[in-house]
Parts: sequence; structure tokens; C-alpha cells
Amino acid sequence: MNENSLIFTEQRLLPRCFDAALTLLAWSGFLFFLYANLVLKLTESGGQRWDTAVAAFNTLLVYLLIAALNGWLLILWYQYNRRRTHARRHTRQASLANDELARSFNIAPQMISEMSQYNLLTVYHDHIGQIVDLKTAPHGREMERR
Repeated sequence: MNENSLIFTEQRLLPRCFDAALTLLAWSGFLFFLYANLVLKLTESGGQRWDTAVAAFNTLLVYLLIAALNGWLLILWYQYNRRRTHARRHTRQASLANDELARSFNIAPQMISEMSQYNLLTVYHDHIGQIVDLKTAPHGREMERR
């Protein structure tokens, strides 16, 4: 997915159907108002076709102005959210203290401090995800902790 994309399409069926229904409703409303204001007024007026055409054209210009304003506001909203989430994503998060990290992994705090000393670790977990074994290899020698 390109981060510069303006429109992201939902892949699940229900949101896609909802988007399709809203799009169909919007286009139906636009075509109805276009037909009601332009075609009917042009066919109803007898000798005043020019005045009717100008009035219908003015109405059409108002519709286009509202559509352009709506599009501009949506693009501004997108840009605002993109900058806001980009700034939040690139701010440095506070690191957990060793005690908090040990509590989250359900291990002793001493093991966390020992684990942070080595570049290469092998961590073994049991079937529910708890750490059961830890092997470290500093400078080519192996050391096993439990």
C-alpha cells in the first residue's frame, strides 16, 4: 500500500457494499437534480429558453462549486490526518523500565538486565508463551540461564 495514496479501498464485503450504496445514492441525487433543474425547465419554457438556460447554468455552477468545496475539504482533512499520524509515528516512545519489562514477560528483572548485555539471544517458550529457557552467546561462548 502506497503511503501517498489518497483513497484506500476496504477489502471486506460489508463496507464495500455500503460505499457502493452511498456512491449510487449520491450519483442518483445529482442526476435527479440535474434533470429536474436543467432538462425540465428547458422543456417547460416556451419563449424564454435563454433565461431558463442561464438560470439552469447558474444552478449547475452552484452544484459544481459545492462539489469542489467538498472535495477540497476532504483533501485538507486527509492531509491533516496524514501529518498528525506521521508525526505521532515518528516520535520516540518512552522505554519501559527493567521492572516493567520483566513483569510483562513474567520473568525476573535480573534476567532482563542480563539479556540486555548480549547481542545474540535464543529465547525458548513453552506452549502458552512463557519464557522457559534462555541461551546467550557472548563472544563465541554459550551461557545458559534459567
